[in-house]
Amino acid sequence: MTSGQGRVLEERDNPRFAVIRRAVIYVPAAIVLTGLLVMALLNLPGSIIAVILLSLGALAVNVEAYQSVADLLGSGPVTSAATVERKWKKSRLLFVGRIHYLMVSARPMAVSEGQAETPVPPKARLFEIKAATAELLEPGDEVEVVHWPHTNAVVSMTLVQRAVERSLPRRPLPEAEAE
Repeated sequence: MTSGQGRVLEERDNPRFAVIRRAVIYVPAAIVLTGLLVMALLNLPGSIIAVILLSLGALAVNVEAYQSVADLLGSGPVTSAATVERKWKKSRLLFVGRIHYLMVSARPMAVSEGQAETPVPPKARLFEIKAATAELLEPGDEVEVVHWPHTNAVVSMTLVQRAVERSLPRRPLPEAEAE
């Protein structure tokens, strides 16, 4: 799936399983929340607070359900050339574990046969990556990512080129410390 250049940083054994798992979780939740929202809408004005809360929850869950179903029914993973813009980590729900995120500027690499390559502007994409991968990457690194197009679930990630070393100008030592 990858072009063979660079160092493979991350590779998932069964990448379709992650998307199926998301669909199994989010599609039933979307159906339930949307049904509850319809019931709350039918009982307006007495259920205005329920409508507001269910609208927020149903919107978020329906977007996730749509993305996972679109990936399952679509053509499969795509390959993107990307430049690492930012990385960070945060706690999972209830402070159990950490999630590592990678924000990249990605450009699709696939070109249809018989068509001239047209320049595509980079698109910001957010990936959830493993901790070991996050430790190896820095902003400015060039990576090749094979991922699902809607959920951004990573299939594999390859380091293509490291960022140019940016040397910071050294500050002179204060006179008292220099002696």
